[in-house]
Amino acid sequence: MQTKRLLYLLLLLLFTSPAFAQDEEVPEDSTAWKTNLTAILAGSQASYDNWVEGGINSLAFTASLNGDAVRTTESWITKHEARFALGSLKQDSLEFRKADDLIQLSSTFQYKNATNFAKWNPTASFTLRTQFAEGFDYSSDPEVKVSSFFSPATLTQTLGFTYQPQEWFSWLIGVAAKETIVGIESLRPNYGNELDETVRLESGFDSTMKLNRDVFENVNLQSSLAIFGAFNALDEPDVRWENLVTMTVNSWLTVNFEFVTFYDLDLSDQVQLKQVLSTGVSLSIL
Repeated sequence: MQTKRLLYLLLLLLFTSPAFAQDEEVPEDSTAWKTNLTAILAGSQASYDNWVEGGINSLAFTASLNGDAVRTTESWITKHEARFALGSLKQDSLEFRKADDLIQLSSTFQYKNATNFAKWNPTASFTLRTQFAEGFDYSSDPEVKVSSFFSPATLTQTLGFTYQPQEWFSWLIGVAAKETIVGIESLRPNYGNELDETVRLESGFDSTMKLNRDVFENVNLQSSLAIFGAFNALDEPDVRWENLVTMTVNSWLTVNFEFVTFYDLDLSDQVQLKQVLSTGVSLSIL
């Protein structure tokens, strides 16, 4: 299992390294790669001793790495994006538990010379989402493992058109293929796969709207609304709405608020919610 995990990580590194590589000999013109890579380490700690009002000792931290690389030529707009996050939480005598975990990679290729389509650029898009560590359901005793590396993993390939009237807003719509990969057999029913089905394939329509804009001075909003409707279940689409607000205090200190809603009937008949508020040290690498 460790060998497989190492192999997967090497594949991810091979996928992302070309996107963030910088060639110092490339001239600073409009066709050069424009890169951005930021590392953030956030944490919180609380300790109590003889505190009559009560309280729980706790320690939490999250490390994240966010980046993108964009290259614009006369005919193409190529963009690679990556987001990694891993966080842990400890309360009183309990062992450390996972608090945040994400691997997300995406690439889009827009052809912008198709004059017959006005502002709609023919586009191919690829997205991968999975996690680093095992996840557990602690509501039962003993706890039950519910996820792991590439269990699940979601791959989406979309072929369609992108409408981008402004640099900070884009809308991709098209036909798509979606693969749900669950490497661990016992976990497959949790994600809609049959016990003997490592990969579940769906095809349908995909719509993804993205916004990345400074809404106030030193306050940036990144928002993404993705809707996937399988051809055999168009009345039950998968919906993921992700929002990340970054407030820059100074050159190295940031406050981040993340709010995510997710609905997928294959996983649950309830809307899933995620909220994360953190303060951390930010370092711009590229």
